[in-house]
Amino acid sequence: MNNNLNNFAQTILDKNLWWRVEASMPFTDFSFSPALKAKFQLSPDDKESFVNKILPDSQQTFETNLQQMLSTKTFRKRFIAGFSVNNHQFWIMNELHHQQEENGKEYIYAVCIDLTEMPEISEQLASSHSRVPSSKFVIMVIAVPV
Repeated sequence: MNNNLNNFAQTILDKNLWWRVEASMPFTDFSFSPALKAKFQLSPDDKESFVNKILPDSQQTFETNLQQMLSTKTFRKRFIAGFSVNNHQFWIMNELHHQQEENGKEYIYAVCIDLTEMPEISEQLASSHSRVPSSKFVIMVIAVPV
């Protein structure tokens, strides 16, 4: 059973979007999930281009949130940042966490959700439930910059 749980955990790590960085300035020592590497077309040692893919309007937000997490070590902090890959924009919600490993090294890691298609999904949800009386159905819309 323990081996099955380890296999499941490895699958979660491989299939979901996440990144981590050593909790020290400057933030340069990034690691990525295989899914994030594929989405952002990163090679294994392509740490610098990850930061270069952040949209100009999101760069300050990204850096500010990392600095706040570094100074406060808050358990959880969320922010949305835009990324550009081959002229295609992605909007990613990053949920930051602080972690100190047994060897004393500290990391900031982000569990990520791709919000890029959220407006389209909201429209599909609304149209598929258009016959439900409004008093029985509430649609939550997330605004994602386009």
